[in-house]
Amino acid sequence: MSAVYCPPRHAPPSATYSDFFRSLGRRFLVGGGWNAKHTTWDARLITPKGRNLLSANCGCYGNYFRTGEPTYWTTDHHRLPDLLDFFVARGIAAKFIRVEPVFELSSDHSPILATVGDHVLPRVVSPTLTTNHSDWDACCAYITTHIDLHLRIKQRSELDDATPHFTTLLQDAAWHSSPPPRTLPAPVQATALHIRNLVTDKRRARSRWQRSRNQGERAIYNRLKRNLQADLRGARNATFSNYITSLSTDDTSLWKATKGFKRPQVSIPPVRTSNGSWAKRDIERATAFGEHLRQVFTPLSSFNPHDLVVSDSLDVPYPMSLPITPFSPADVSAAIARLNVRKAPGYDLISGRVLQELPPAAVVLLTTLYNSILRLSYYPLQWKFAQIVMVPKPGKPAHDVASYRPISLLPIPSKVLGKVS
Repeated sequence: MSAVYCPPRHAPPSATYSDFFRSLGRRFLVGGGWNAKHTTWDARLITPKGRNLLSANCGCYGNYFRTGEPTYWTTDHHRLPDLLDFFVARGIAAKFIRVEPVFELSSDHSPILATVGDHVLPRVVSPTLTTNHSDWDACCAYITTHIDLHLRIKQRSELDDATPHFTTLLQDAAWHSSPPPRTLPAPVQATALHIRNLVTDKRRARSRWQRSRNQGERAIYNRLKRNLQADLRGARNATFSNYITSLSTDDTSLWKATKGFKRPQVSIPPVRTSNGSWAKRDIERATAFGEHLRQVFTPLSSFNPHDLVVSDSLDVPYPMSLPITPFSPADVSAAIARLNVRKAPGYDLISGRVLQELPPAAVVLLTTLYNSILRLSYYPLQWKFAQIVMVPKPGKPAHDVASYRPISLLPIPSKVLGKVS
């Protein structure tokens, strides 16, 4: 392992980087402030220093490990932050390395921290209620056992209490029927017997040469070392050839091998706050977007006389039209069957697939909630909350909060009500 710092004013040639990488050996991890820009490691621009570093790294077959976020935070308002700090590794698989930023220090460069383990490091994944291995029969049995169809819903407060009860029931049933994440076993060193014997012989020859300093013992040690290196290369090539030939389109092996190329790491652009500073942490970005949306989506302050006419017509004791016909469980089931299961769920993580697997008792409870909304003329508070996802507008500066449009992910049960009515 090694740390590096390249001053911004110097641009070393590609040969200098190559000599530095060769001095680190066949397996290394080096990181720090390279001050080199290239889009390969998610920088905004390409500079000559970045081209030289990329050329040298391609020659030594190294990999890049970065945070995907800017690490240089300029104080000049006319310049944008960029990614200048990252790690270069060789001979270490990506699943054993995790890189994260450190914001505790007050500097224009954000330090980066690399964690290297002897086992596969866990990654941050999006939370879900179900997986491909969920037992839907067990989910229906859990809901049927724990459901309460005798809820009292006569007031608006009772409707607000019944809605979380339904949501919690579905979440508990989905988690109960989904197996825990599978833990990967520790890697097994399946080294061939003749290679292990060569390693033992090489170590013994090295020990004899270090004790005696005899040139004959040194020649034996060098010969064994060359034989071991040749056998290791042959074993690696054979393992890789077997892995490539075992890939098939009939199972998921080919997809697993290529998903790293098809889904590259997405860089997170910097965002400027209202006071002109840069939002570095996730909570700072969320606060900046929240302040912007609060200013954009402001209720109109003007008073419209037509609003009073609409309010009086809704509160008239004898309406001219008949009340809305209550929904039946068959209507709700038909609306659920038309759901697109690929739609993103809301903050409650209840997807369309979960609703389609509901037992009849749960559909009856959901129908009761919908009819209570019509009868009380009140929408439950829990279904009014949405998860906001900011999507960048094409062709707009990514550092401006006004260059994003919000998408609201409402709970799926609340969308079903719109499809039924």
